[in-house]
Amino acid sequence: MEVILAEILGNLRDMDYSDKRVEKVAVEWFELDKRFLRKTTDQGRDVGINIESCNRLQQGDVLYINGPNIIVVELSKTEAIVFEPQTMKEMALICYQLGNRHAPIFLEENQVLTPLDQTIVSFFNKLNIPVRLERRRLEHVLHPAPSHAH
Repeated sequence: MEVILAEILGNLRDMDYSDKRVEKVAVEWFELDKRFLRKTTDQGRDVGINIESCNRLQQGDVLYINGPNIIVVELSKTEAIVFEPQTMKEMALICYQLGNRHAPIFLEENQVLTPLDQTIVSFFNKLNIPVRLERRRLEHVLHPAPSHAH
């Protein structure tokens, strides 16, 4: 039987779940903004995620609580390009060039990340801007400004 998960009930980082049976539902970075998802948890339970609010899913979001059982979001790791800009000018250049290529930009502390794309790696190598490839959770996305007209 499929369970419909319709709201975010909290996040594991804010609660004590030591006495709970945690079931995880894997979500990819590009699915975090989707309103409806059909998934299977790591325990084989089919779930439909239908979040009405405009909240973006996050790692550790609790979507279901029933006695000792909870279902939480497990953000999958993906191959990513990691930049560590040394100056604001370098940060601006990296973000400008990624935005120019319509690549999603994620920020983690002093790092800029984007999903792996070999053309982007090659481009930044030509600019002599160091890049590193890592498997990472891509969670804190920068959203573009709303569309505008000139």
